[in-house]
Amino acid sequence: MTQASWSVIVNRQTCSSAWTKWESFLEKNGIAFTLHHTYSIEEARKEITALYHGGQRHYLLVGGDGTIHHGGNILMELAGDQSHDVTIGVLPCGTGNDWVRSFVTPKHKLAKSLLEEYTAPFNLVRLTWPDGRTRYALNMVGGALDAAVVNNLKEHHSTYPPGFYIRTAY
Repeated sequence: MTQASWSVIVNRQTCSSAWTKWESFLEKNGIAFTLHHTYSIEEARKEITALYHGGQRHYLLVGGDGTIHHGGNILMELAGDQSHDVTIGVLPCGTGNDWVRSFVTPKHKLAKSLLEEYTAPFNLVRLTWPDGRTRYALNMVGGALDAAVVNNLKEHHSTYPPGFYIRTAY
């Protein structure tokens, strides 16, 4: 079997110098890849669209949760009913990476999975807005509660001391 080359899409807004650790990881493990740096959603869309129309189907998204969201939505929009032919991997390099952290995959297993093209189907949540727009939730859905918390913190930022974090237990 010939190893597929991964198109590595790096979000340089969230992953600047930290990307070099992932680059070393891929090279050290003999994982074939082409590198594509993007600085905006528009650049990511342009790059991914060109790659997809050129026949590429294996993508590694390097960034945070937003990178997963936008890159995945661009690919779903392009692939449509053929989305089962697209492979998406994630290399965390953002500030939160909540979704990726939930998998706790050791690097040696990640390398083996990329080399052997180990994939598993992944269910997405499709959201269709009243105006007809469609978006996919690839990582987490906040139901607007997370946005309300951020908005509240912005409005009342002087109320909370520096370094204040909200802790929850459930």
